[in-house]
Amino acid sequence: MVEQKTNTTAAQQSVDALDPQHMTHLEGIRQKVFMDRYSLKDPAGQPLEFYPEQLWARVARGIAAVEKTEELQAHWEKRFYEALSDFQFVPGGRILAGAGSGHQVTFYNCMPPDQEVLTADGYRPISEIKIGDLVVTHRNRLRPVLHKFERETEEALYIIRPKKMGYDDLRVTGDHKVYVVRSEWVNTHRSRDGLRLQHEPDWIPAKDIKPGDYVAVAYNSEESSPDTISLQDYVSGYEVQDGKLFKATTRGSHGYVSDWGTHYKLNNSLTLDGELCYLLGRWLGDGCVTHRTGTD
Repeated sequence: MVEQKTNTTAAQQSVDALDPQHMTHLEGIRQKVFMDRYSLKDPAGQPLEFYPEQLWARVARGIAAVEKTEELQAHWEKRFYEALSDFQFVPGGRILAGAGSGHQVTFYNCMPPDQEVLTADGYRPISEIKIGDLVVTHRNRLRPVLHKFERETEEALYIIRPKKMGYDDLRVTGDHKVYVVRSEWVNTHRSRDGLRLQHEPDWIPAKDIKPGDYVAVAYNSEESSPDTISLQDYVSGYEVQDGKLFKATTRGSHGYVSDWGTHYKLNNSLTLDGELCYLLGRWLGDGCVTHRTGTD
């Protein structure tokens, strides 16, 4: 672990000058989470921070330390502290625990550039995502991308490979949180009502996920108006005549070659409405797709 030089700054001095009675006093589970996960500890594991104001000052100082001059560092430290105060802005846990701690740590959780994410237009590599693109959240809703950043890292990637799912592997850094149901939270006693959860899904760092845990899978639940597609765009060797789709062939009969075609002609235009999508879902949900020789 590489130690960083730390200095007492104006923001830190102002916090140190505060009377503990005027600091934010957390209670119950909030206090426990703060002390266990985010409060700075000494080498013996004893807490050095007891109030959020102390954490905000440390984080603001650590983030502003990248600025090139002391004037800029002081300016941005003050701005960051103001943003953090009263929980107006709450960064990720890695930032709260690591920024300004005196250790060289990575503040961000990432995916490799070719890792695909679900968008309004289907799965796309995360490197192609732009600000403003709509992506699917863990609540199955479309929301716009507000910010994007890239970085180089030598961190180990954790590969999550779900069973019985037609998805590629999920590759993330160790502290990247994944929406998971722990295996021990699932009542495996099967009943007519199916499996029962003893605990709601939670965000678990990838490095802490165990074989047997259940990974939540999001889908796009946004409804849109029915779309019309052309079947000719999805099959080859077919022609359209008077709005009908058919396959032109030739056939020998009594020594002559004559034109022939498919016995049934289908409408080339197909409206993808709710009822048709439900039918397709039930068909695919059967578990298999067969293809007979000589058919299309």
